[in-house]
Amino acid sequence: MIDTDKYEGVKGSLVHSISNEEWKKLSPAAQALVADAPLLLAEVKRLREKLRLTKEWLDQLESPLLEEVIKYVELIE
Repeated sequence: MIDTDKYEGVKGSLVHSISNEEWKKLSPAAQALVADAPLLLAEVKRLREKLRLTKEWLDQLESPLLEEVIKYVELIE
C-alpha cells in the first residue's frame, strides 16, 4: 500500500521542483506522471475514504454473507 503521509504538505505540481535539465531527460510519459502526481494522490485518498465509509457501513449490518464480504474487502486492501 502506498504511504500517502510522506507526501503531506506538497502543494500543486511537482514540475517546478525539477530542474529544466533534468526535466528534458525525462520521457514524455514520465513528464506526464510527474505533472499528474497531485491528481493521482488525491484520487488514492478519495478511494481510501470511500472504502473506509463502505466498510463502516458494512460493519453496521449483520449477516453471514456480509461478514464474508467484509473479509474480502479487508483482504484486497
